[in-house]
Amino acid sequence: SISYAKSVLQTPRLDRREFLLENKSFVCECVRCRGLDECNPLHCESCNDGLLFNAGGDDKWCCTSKACGWTAHAVEGDGISRQLESMTNLANDINFLRDSLRYGIDERTLPQALKYQELITEQCHPLHWLHIAAWDLGSIVAS
Repeated sequence: SISYAKSVLQTPRLDRREFLLENKSFVCECVRCRGLDECNPLHCESCNDGLLFNAGGDDKWCCTSKACGWTAHAVEGDGISRQLESMTNLANDINFLRDSLRYGIDERTLPQALKYQELITEQCHPLHWLHIAAWDLGSIVAS
């Protein structure tokens, strides 16, 4: 297969597909884009052991634990929706801080970047794409 989007490789599936449609004018149907969204796992509320992955681009989430096998649809106000909202807020904060770097770095920038790294470590599974975004931001700020 051909990688059309190295810069979006570690982003959630819907973001990758949107990028490819807007920039390369096609809807990707590769296995990675049709399967579970491995860059965006959530913690399973049912078993607290497995991971929830979005299945197929809709709002259905599936637990990877064979002992659990829980599936659910994200409903406003439930645990999945709260986790998704938290991740969206963190992503927006990281993007805002990254965008503000063009105006320079001051003594508050590194502590802010470190704060986001800590929050993401606490709230996100290690496979979540926000880890890459936060560590990338931290390395930019620290250099």
